[in-house]
Amino acid sequence: MPIEHINKTDTLNEGREKLNAAIDGANAADVTSKAADTKATQALANSESTQTQLDTIVIDGDSSVEAAQARVDEKGVPHTTLKARIDDGFEKTNQQLAETFDNLSVDGINVLYPPLGLTPAKGDGVTDDTYALREMALLGRPLVIPKTDSHYKITGRIGLTNSVKGINKPLIKMYDTQATRDTIMFDVIGFKGNELHIEGLELDGGYDGIGEEGQHSHNINIEDSSNVYVHNNILKNAYGDGVYVGIGATTQSKNIHIYDNQLINARRCGVAVTSGNNVFIINNHIVKSNSFVGAIDLEPNSNCEVAHITIEDNTFNVDDGGESANFISVNTAVGGYVKDVLIRSNRGFASNEFIRKSNASDLSDLYIDGNEFKGKRFLNIPITKGNVEITNNKDHSRGANNLTLSDFVKLIGNTFIYDGDYSGEGTSPAITFWSCDYATVKDNYFRGFFSSVYGSVQFRAYTQSEREITRGHIISDNNFVNGALGVRFSELRTYNVTIVRNIFGTSSFGVSVEENNSYAYIDDTNIYSGTGDTLEGKTNLIRLHSADNYVKNASVTFNFKIPDRGTWARGSIVYRSVPSAGGNVGWVCIEGGSPGVWKEFGAIAE
Repeated sequence: MPIEHINKTDTLNEGREKLNAAIDGANAADVTSKAADTKATQALANSESTQTQLDTIVIDGDSSVEAAQARVDEKGVPHTTLKARIDDGFEKTNQQLAETFDNLSVDGINVLYPPLGLTPAKGDGVTDDTYALREMALLGRPLVIPKTDSHYKITGRIGLTNSVKGINKPLIKMYDTQATRDTIMFDVIGFKGNELHIEGLELDGGYDGIGEEGQHSHNINIEDSSNVYVHNNILKNAYGDGVYVGIGATTQSKNIHIYDNQLINARRCGVAVTSGNNVFIINNHIVKSNSFVGAIDLEPNSNCEVAHITIEDNTFNVDDGGESANFISVNTAVGGYVKDVLIRSNRGFASNEFIRKSNASDLSDLYIDGNEFKGKRFLNIPITKGNVEITNNKDHSRGANNLTLSDFVKLIGNTFIYDGDYSGEGTSPAITFWSCDYATVKDNYFRGFFSSVYGSVQFRAYTQSEREITRGHIISDNNFVNGALGVRFSELRTYNVTIVRNIFGTSSFGVSVEENNSYAYIDDTNIYSGTGDTLEGKTNLIRLHSADNYVKNASVTFNFKIPDRGTWARGSIVYRSVPSAGGNVGWVCIEGGSPGVWKEFGAIAE
């Protein structure tokens, strides 16, 4: 029953009665609300109990087998309830979608579900998706390409003006490749924006491993572009290069990053650079099974420059089944130039050479550091313009490395080991300097080079050079182990050459000097630990600087008397500490021993 309001005409007692009635009503409402709260709490408990019972019924009831299967996700992980499994899948899907669009603008196009009016790609391996992908790429928005149960079929090149990212490595295959530019897969031409990424794709260029009539159908073609990043892809079977970087003298590609890719069985190269500046080729795995060009090619076009190149931390297997496949090839057209190249910490096998420069073109500022190589030959580099540093590498080839007309080369801290896996029994030198000047050969380790004709390190005349003298070399702190001859100078007179602090564990000679009127400073800090002699061609040197130059282990000292104790080598000389008129200069050992046989020499006039 409603409680009446207090009116103006009510007496004081009538107002009191109405107030008391209102208070009684409020008290009754409080009791009612508490009772309702108790009932609500009980209802919630009943609901939760019912949900638990339903879960139990679904799991343990008549349909328990199907329910149990439904609770197991795609990775075989069981969940407590079907709802928990669905919720977990929803969270994972959201996370995957978030990762998918990382680094892509929010208006990226999923090629399977493009905006209205665009043709969707099918990815069914039957439909030709070339037109659909081209149409979407022309919009200038990032592309997202999901993996399908089959693959995306294309028959022509797709021009990119923005990034493209694959989800779970979708496979895109080129059909009817022609080995021409018409069947390049992805084309980046004239991009000058902030960044363009090509990532997460598997591109198959369709090369069958047999054809030899073309070389321009690349997996990825980059020309006259900047700030392009190619990473985390599988690039295979290109009827050309896996990644091509270049174009012309005034349209160089710059700041190109190629990393974390697999580059497999290209007709030409895994990566080729013909006009590029600041190109980084890092942490890729390169497999090549023919001898055409090389796994990586630095080949500037006419009047073009390839400069500031980093080739680092790549692994490679370049094997043509013979002895002709190279890891890095350098070959330039007329006016082309290669400079400032860092080749560091790469590891692998090539059936021919680690780096091969194919012609007498311009090359300077070459730094080869910390690589490990097994193959036929580590270096073959004709004619450089200076600043060549070869440091801390491990070469397990058969030797015969060549540097030609290259001055100021630094060969420091390397290990050259002939393992005997090839025929020839180590008869080649570890390295030959052909008409080179001012080389520093320091802190290297040479083992297993048995040629008594060439030595482990050879300085020799290059037939096309007019040089008659080799000069300015410093050969120090090297270790020659289990070889025939340490250092040989052949066909060139030596001038101002220093040979100090080396260990010659050789069976023939430590040093050989072939030409007369040569000058080399060879002091007694060298150690001759092998069975061979110290120096071949003593009479060809203008001056000898230690007794060891004459006879191995011989020494020169001073004393007051003929030696009567200690072990002495034949040829050792002891000068009188206090010579006098009518006496002799000293004593010479004519038969080594303890103390050996000594004779006076050098009569002094009265």
